[in-house]
Amino acid sequence: MKKYKLNIILIFFFTCWNQIVNADSGCTAGDKAYELLQYSKAIIEYQKCLKNSKDARIMERLADSYVILDQTVQAEVIYGDLLKTSKKYSSIMIKYANCLYVNNKEDAYRRFVDSIQQKFPNQKEIKKLLATANWKNKKENIEIQAVNFNSPQADFCPITADGKIIFSSCRLSDKKNDPFTGESFSRLYVVDTISNVPIIFAPEISMKFNIGSCIMYDHGKKMMFTANTPSNPIKNTQLLKIYTTELSNGTWTKPVEFVHNKANSNNAHPAINSNTSIMVFASDGLGGNMDLYYCVKDKFNNWKQAVRLKNNVNSGGNEVFPSFINDSTLVFSSDGLSSTGKGLDFYQSQFRKGKWSDPVILPAPFNSVADDYGLFTSDGMKSGYFTSNRDQSDGNENIFQFFTKTSPEVQPQDTLETIIATKIKIQGKITSGSHFIPNTKIVFTDSYGDTLSTAISDHNGLFDIELPPVQGLRYTAEKPGYYLENGSLEMQNIPDPNTVEIRLRELKKDAVFVLENIYYAFDKSEILPESTDELNNLYQVLIANPEINIELAAHTDSRGDDQYNLNLSIKRAKAVADFLVNAGIDSQRITSKGMGETKLVNHCKNGVSCTDEEHQVNRRTEVKILKI
Repeated sequence: MKKYKLNIILIFFFTCWNQIVNADSGCTAGDKAYELLQYSKAIIEYQKCLKNSKDARIMERLADSYVILDQTVQAEVIYGDLLKTSKKYSSIMIKYANCLYVNNKEDAYRRFVDSIQQKFPNQKEIKKLLATANWKNKKENIEIQAVNFNSPQADFCPITADGKIIFSSCRLSDKKNDPFTGESFSRLYVVDTISNVPIIFAPEISMKFNIGSCIMYDHGKKMMFTANTPSNPIKNTQLLKIYTTELSNGTWTKPVEFVHNKANSNNAHPAINSNTSIMVFASDGLGGNMDLYYCVKDKFNNWKQAVRLKNNVNSGGNEVFPSFINDSTLVFSSDGLSSTGKGLDFYQSQFRKGKWSDPVILPAPFNSVADDYGLFTSDGMKSGYFTSNRDQSDGNENIFQFFTKTSPEVQPQDTLETIIATKIKIQGKITSGSHFIPNTKIVFTDSYGDTLSTAISDHNGLFDIELPPVQGLRYTAEKPGYYLENGSLEMQNIPDPNTVEIRLRELKKDAVFVLENIYYAFDKSEILPESTDELNNLYQVLIANPEINIELAAHTDSRGDDQYNLNLSIKRAKAVADFLVNAGIDSQRITSKGMGETKLVNHCKNGVSCTDEEHQVNRRTEVKILKI
């Protein structure tokens, strides 16, 4: 996981890691190294400071540094010592629990989580830890083994081309060490399966820092890869960019930046399907975590503008290292889709009818208690390679080979045509507050948007429906006088006796609704395409309720200049209003205003250190009913 974090410039793996990033621990040399991402050096400096003091802040930063470098055994001991002197709820409890989990101490993990859940029953992060890990379901006909060309350093992100394996590695070289990991900067290597002797791949590609994941396309004549920028546009950070190069007369041309790299952002891990019609990559272009974006070709065979995959795929965590296993099925890794918080797991999603299906977690042995990423297959998952730091006490990654023990092809995902015909009966109720709502229309769809069934609640607000056991079941509930509600149901989480409750919000004067999933271009008022679903829902509400007038209020977080934030929020509110007017809503029904950072909903005011997730709560667009 060391090199994974380097490859996405992700400093704090779990949300709670970054709650002390701006705090002064009292160990100046250690803090300086920590903030420069020099974690190996930070560990040494913090250990020196702790010889004279057992300061809790220094201990926590030392443990955090160990976690970032995947030395979770050492981190577990320090977090455990900190908890001996603390009786109040703190993020250290979550960090300690995660270390127990990653260190395969399942019994201790369950006992500890149960104990803190009893003491702090309302803490959301603890509730997440109680969830069962789906990855323990095992695919029995798959075998894995570590390849024999792994080095003591990190080896990761393998692909195959022309019968050879190309991968990235931090094995010892003549290049100077990376202060982040203490290892050599990563380079691309190539090895054939006969000699098993890796040599540097494409030595003519000269990059100053790290070279990470790559992909070949156009019959091996072109390549994309990830590398740190040679310049230093942001203090103490070399951003990740995607580069392209072509094979000319037996050598690779000078790399050039991919045309759709997002400015002032990390862009990494390119993936292209076999017919070169879709490209997917990871970026933190919205700020904070890494998300997946995709491009398709225009009529001139050029990549169109990148579009962020919607929130059924992108989570509140990081989605990284995508790879196609056929022309329409994508495998990627995520630390946010799982409720365990244990690290990177493999998921897969299919692209059909212009939409990406809800992700399905891959079973063991692909996923483990460790981090698993960088999967590559060229035969539809019969065989291939992936990266994992399983069974590695130093946190370094190894490359693993997988293959089927039997001849039948492993199907990556069931489709509607292959799902067993049996259906699940669901009983539901539509409520608003303490009231049951009759005559509500509920449309159930799969993750591609195909309608499965429709129900109408009876005079008691109840409905019965039978649905196939599909992944990614979605619903839309609508009734005049109420806000349109969208949601999703996971079949395995539907309670016994299969009763679900859908809650509607009444449209009444002065009611305020937060528009979820509204995104803007970085530091701009331009609405991004991934916001259209939510805005279309608001449009449908206004069409169904023509008597309603609304006020749109945009809010920012506290970071940045107060007046600048106010002006930006005014522009963003107007952008939402313009969207609705351009869609056909009378402009007289809509007013807009910007609130800047004047109405924060939590403690994250100027000068207060907060996580990006805490700041995100304040970055919102609200709808207020003025007239009905």
